[in-house]
Amino acid sequence: MKKSQLVSVMKYHLKSYNDEGVIIDDQTIHSSVLSEHDGLGDVNSMTLYFHSIKLTLFKAGVQTRKWPTDWVRLSVSELAEQLMPE
Repeated sequence: MKKSQLVSVMKYHLKSYNDEGVIIDDQTIHSSVLSEHDGLGDVNSMTLYFHSIKLTLFKAGVQTRKWPTDWVRLSVSELAEQLMPE
């Protein structure tokens, strides 16, 4: 998997949770779309997105670094860089 493919997958999933009307692009900050408070307990847009991206990377055989604790404050491109550094 290339970083550009990861960015595409991230934007695809963000669009699924985007009921705020945010424009989704490489500079979209995750917290502008995702929330811990829009579901039931641990089943919310933030954790679903997190696990979807982790599963995507795992299935693609990508060895990633640990997710940054403040990942929701990062843009799509910043998080992709953190997860798949060149």
